[in-house]
Amino acid sequence: MFYYEKDQNRYLLLDDKANQEIRIFDLVSNREIEPIPISDTGANAIPHYFGFAIKTLDSIYLPGPDRKLYCINRRGDIIKTIDFSSLLKVYPLLTFPLSISRFTKGAVIKDNEIYFLQEDNRKYYFAHHPSDYHFLFKYDTKHDSFGISPLSLPDNFWKNEKTEMSIFLTYNNTRNEFVFGTKFTDNIYTSKDGKTISKTWHSKSSSIQEYCPYSPADDLSSKNYFHSLCKYSYNVGLIWDPYKQVYYRFVWPGAKDLDPNENDRVTQIYNNFPTFTIDILDEDFTTIGTYPLPNNRYNWNNYFITKDGLLLAVNRSSKDKPDQWVFHIFKVQRLL
Repeated sequence: MFYYEKDQNRYLLLDDKANQEIRIFDLVSNREIEPIPISDTGANAIPHYFGFAIKTLDSIYLPGPDRKLYCINRRGDIIKTIDFSSLLKVYPLLTFPLSISRFTKGAVIKDNEIYFLQEDNRKYYFAHHPSDYHFLFKYDTKHDSFGISPLSLPDNFWKNEKTEMSIFLTYNNTRNEFVFGTKFTDNIYTSKDGKTISKTWHSKSSSIQEYCPYSPADDLSSKNYFHSLCKYSYNVGLIWDPYKQVYYRFVWPGAKDLDPNENDRVTQIYNNFPTFTIDILDEDFTTIGTYPLPNNRYNWNNYFITKDGLLLAVNRSSKDKPDQWVFHIFKVQRLL
């Protein structure tokens, strides 16, 4: 789910994989308009993709697992295919870029450049260090060039143990710097040039009780893994609000009393985490407000930001109209 604004037009675009299309909601006329079809066969086939980045409604970029970046127009026609598999020769740990709102991993667009996070690959953890993983992929739309930034996490990211290197991406347009939050630590990294870390910040949410003790040795399909993701705390997003000039940090506080044998409850929580906390941070990542949300009301994956505030989608119920989506606006008011 991504918000796109151009001139007086405002749109919300939603990836609907079930119907193989990107749905578009015109927020000015308050109606859904013609979607963008995504084909998996024929001349415009895109077999699979990991989200999308909106340059314009006629230039939407979809990163695929085949080390290709597809650019489609408003009709869903592929107007350009960027094959970046040659990067494997200089960077063997290459996986694929992605742009999804889940865990605030959406691409950053700066003029003619699009920056994507590269998906982390746990299978190499035991043979490499954090500094070996260059996680920022860049595509220059003007010069049709691509590359992997030398930017990486410092080796002391694994100071105590090897934990998942899940990173969030946002961009502070006031300080003109990339901001990388982390899922399982208090660390936040900023970069002025997108090539090196300019500063490391430490900012812990009061909602964090104990970070999930996940390590790459865990079996990702095991009962213990899913139980840990539900029981323990972790950050689930960090996003910059360019209008209010604050950050929103989404935090899962954990279900501390969760028993690993409560299979039904573990499944229920994992499929739809019942609540989360929103921390409001200033530009130096100091918490200036914390707002626990009511249970079973909102989902941290369904949000966007406009000049009106942070909009969170209200969880649907069986009584809701199938063609209606309700958002609540959260506004930050500065105290004098």
